[in-house]
Amino acid sequence: MERRVHRSTSSNVLPVITLQRDCALFRVHPNGGGIVAAGARVGPEVYVGPEAVVTGSARVRGDVRIEDQALVGDRADIYGKVRLSGQARITGHAKLRGDVEVSGEALVTDWADILGRARVRGWAKVMGHARVRGYLVAAHHAVLDGNVVTDGAVSLDYFVHVSGETHLYGNFRLTA
Repeated sequence: MERRVHRSTSSNVLPVITLQRDCALFRVHPNGGGIVAAGARVGPEVYVGPEAVVTGSARVRGDVRIEDQALVGDRADIYGKVRLSGQARITGHAKLRGDVEVSGEALVTDWADILGRARVRGWAKVMGHARVRGYLVAAHHAVLDGNVVTDGAVSLDYFVHVSGETHLYGNFRLTA
């Protein structure tokens, strides 16, 4: 494993640091000091904390905060008012749009699509082709997987696992 650090400065711009690891190039994001892969597109308004990482060809823009050891990777697409914290991971082709918080060790991956207001916490997972509309709280070990569609105010707690061709409409809470 080779790791090289290149630093360039100019009197008109902030220092730019480029890291190379295993033939992949990374740069330090100027807003927060986090690491961003050369192939990723992260807007200057996005906060990438000093321990956060954006990899692959992910796109991140808008009022987004990537804090702690959160990771955005692959072809994830994030915009809106989004906050990622803890060891949250957004990977695959996942899309997060709207007022979304993902925290703890939560995972949003595959082709999951979150639009609206969502809180994914703890060890919860939103994956497969899950589509979230309206308001969602997924906490603890809750899982949305497959072709699940939520619309309304849905709360999933503890060990609830919703999968397959499931449509959750209306206002309710599932707990196990």
